[in-house]
Parts: sequence; C-alpha cells; structure tokens
Amino acid sequence: MSFLLTSKPKQASQGENGTTPGVVGPAVKLDDHTNTVFCCAFSDHSTSSDVDLATASYDSTTRIWDVSKALAGNRKSQCKYVLKGNLGGVWCCAYSPRSEWLVSGCSKGSLAVYAAARKYQKLNTVPNAHGSSAIFTASIGKDDILATGGGDNNLKLWKINGSNESTPLAPVHTLSSHSGDVVSCAFRPQSSFVASGSQDRHIRVWDITTFDCVQTLIGHTDEVCSCSYNSTGTVLASASSDKGVRLWDARMKNRPIQELKLHKSSVYSVVFNRGGSYELLASASQDCTVALWDPRNWRCCQVVRHHAGEVVGLAFHPQSLALATGSADMTIGLHPLRTAPPTDADYALAESARPEDQKLWASPGGGDGPKKGSPKASPMFMEVPSDVGVSPITGPTPYTGPNITTMPSSSRALLAASASHRNAASKVSPEVRKELEDELAQQVQLLGMAMRELERSNGHVPPPADPADVEDLRRRLTAFYNK
Repeated sequence: MSFLLTSKPKQASQGENGTTPGVVGPAVKLDDHTNTVFCCAFSDHSTSSDVDLATASYDSTTRIWDVSKALAGNRKSQCKYVLKGNLGGVWCCAYSPRSEWLVSGCSKGSLAVYAAARKYQKLNTVPNAHGSSAIFTASIGKDDILATGGGDNNLKLWKINGSNESTPLAPVHTLSSHSGDVVSCAFRPQSSFVASGSQDRHIRVWDITTFDCVQTLIGHTDEVCSCSYNSTGTVLASASSDKGVRLWDARMKNRPIQELKLHKSSVYSVVFNRGGSYELLASASQDCTVALWDPRNWRCCQVVRHHAGEVVGLAFHPQSLALATGSADMTIGLHPLRTAPPTDADYALAESARPEDQKLWASPGGGDGPKKGSPKASPMFMEVPSDVGVSPITGPTPYTGPNITTMPSSSRALLAASASHRNAASKVSPEVRKELEDELAQQVQLLGMAMRELERSNGHVPPPADPADVEDLRRRLTAFYNK
C-alpha cells in the first residue's frame, strides 16, 4: 500500500506541485524521522510559544518539535526531544487535555507515558497493553481517561495518574464488540462518550461510565480509518478506506448528515480544528493529498499536495495557527493557516484541482446507492427508543459484515508492512539491490512491448493510463520485489 522512497521530496511552495493557494500556506518541512510518520499531535497551551508538536514514527521514536521556531523558519533546535520509550515502531501519540501527559503506542503492543511538563520524562512503559497486538490509536478524554485501540479487536480504557510513580497508567476496562482491528478512536468533548472505528467497517459509540456500546453506526463499505468530533461535539466525522468521509449529527443520535467525496484512494485520517476564528475539517489520504473542508457548507476549500507519499498523520494547532501532516515520505509538513475563513475564490480553486471524474456532490444521508457485492452504502444507525439523548443497546450489536477471515489486511497492517520493507530495503546489499532494480526495469520494458503489440493487433491506440493506476502498479511491483 505504501510506496518505497527513492528520493526525498522538494519542499512544496504556494501553488507548487498542484497545491492550490488558499487557507493554508507553503509548508515548513521537518525531516528528522527515518520512517513513516503515522501520527501528529499538538499540546494544548494558552500561549502559542509554549505549544509543542509530537510526531510518532515507525522508526521507533516519538519526536517533540518547537512549533514557534519551526513556523518562524528557525531550522536550528526545532526538534527538542527524541523519545524512545516504546519497544517497536510508534503508531500513535496523544496529549491529555491539559497537556500534562503524553502517551504513545507501538507495533509491539507497548504504551509509554511521559510527563510533558517535566521535559518529557518517561514515567513508565506498559508492555503487552493489548497482548502481543499493535496499538494503532490513542485518545485522552476528560479526567485523564485514555482510550487505546489495537490489533486484538479491543478498545481499552486506562486511567492516567502521573503522580503515582509506581502505576502512572492503570487499566480500567476492556470494551469488546468489534470484529476487526480497532484503528481509530476519539472522545466527544466534555462528555463520557468515545467513538471507535474498526476494520469491520463499523463505528461504535461507547459510554465509559457504564461501559456500554450505545450505538453502532453503519454506512462505510470498508475499514473506518479515523474519526473526529468538532470542538462543540455536535458533529462526528469518519474517514474510510472506501475513499469517503462521512458526517454524523451527534445532537440527533448520530444521524447521518452527508458524505464528502474527493480522494481517489483510502482516507487515512480526518480531524476538526478546535480553535481559531473559524472551523475547518481536514482529511488525509493514500493519494498523497490533504483536503480542507468548510463546515458552513461542507465544500472543499483547498487541496494540498505537499508530500511525496501517503499522508497518514494529521493535527491542527490548538489556536489554529498551523496544520501538521505526517507522511510515508518520512517527513512532517507544518502548514501555516491564515486568519480569514474560506471564500468563493478558495472553493473555485479547490474545484479546479479535482480530477475530471470527481464532481462536487454531497447528499443528505450520503451514499450513492448500494454497490454490487458490498453492504448497503447508505448510512444507518442502530438504537432503541428512549427518552434520553443516547440509548444503550443491550449487549454487543451482532456483526453483519463479511467474514473477517476473508477480509483483506487492515490499512494499518499494510502500512506497517511497507514501513518494515523500507527498513529491510536499507539493509540489502548494493549488488542485490542492483539485480532487483534491473529485473524491475526489464518487467516494465516487457509490459511496454506487450502494450505496443496490443495496439498493432487491435488497430487502435489504448487510452492513456491513469497516473494513480500507474503509481499503484509501481507500488505493487516494488512491494513484490521487496518481499
């Protein structure tokens, strides 16, 4: 799924590489990581000069960056700390609401807890937090309750108590209802609800006071890679490998609002900003782009093409001064945000950046009708009548999707395989690498000869290949030869 890096990308500038100038400006590139950057998280401080950016990478480190220096263009001392508390490639990191603590989870199932206010002193490493399974996602809600999702199909709750040096992270409960990897989770602001997204295509909403699954949201036709609430907790956004972003009204028992379509590949991450003078939604994709959406009308207001690889990590500055993006090209893009909200000119530029076959549409209720051979595409929600805001379901909701044993590997598993290949490729001898590259070049040459023969035999010129298809073929061939 992820590409093999052959050279580091040139830093994008405004209007360069197809990036439409608008809400975000040219990115500052942070490139100290040596593998895929899976997660970005900003600390939440009242003054912008105190805000840190944490980035989690498959190079087994979490790096802490000085945001104010980076945005000012000061290359020196941008990276403040390199944290090595995890036992494997780091998938996720999350700050507590008051930014006292930072937690990170990794591919080998360990959780690391750091005291951010004490120069990121490591308090503890919890091995096998999800057994031997990877920890893909982490989110911290009020009262410092931590939720983590992993490859064991569970969402786990923990209590952070940094003042207790012997047990700074205590297990609270395990929520078991998903039938696939739990790869995303998000707390609803100032509430006891947390949403989890899974490889089983479902979003589940949990009440952490009763440990009940209170709703199951159905609509995505592939893995739910990410979910995020807006600042008021009124809208839940979810991103999926089905290439769509779906919106749910949290005020109306998570009724579906609409679906946003733009990306040509899996959407790995989605996030709302939580500060500033206007609201934005950002989505990051395997197609190497980031799309910005205006919640006033759910129109796309900018398409950002800064990275040379899939964009996986995504986070907004707490005062909406910047957008951070993490990528399989091993870099972080720190994009400054302007203070003025999107305009008609931004919409027009964003629309012109869309592929010709992608028409702007967003229908109430979402979906474009059932797809052959797949579950119904129209979003649904499952509940029982009640006079309270959200109603608990008795017991786990039965799984009605495809047999999990026949489903392809989750996006996180494929990304991990690609990151591992990148590590392995760096250890291949020059002679073997040259032999594989020559073989790959020969296969490309044979493919060209076959296409020319097809043209001669049929008497017509085949249509030009879609660049995205060509890139996908290159990735598949590279992955094959790496293996």
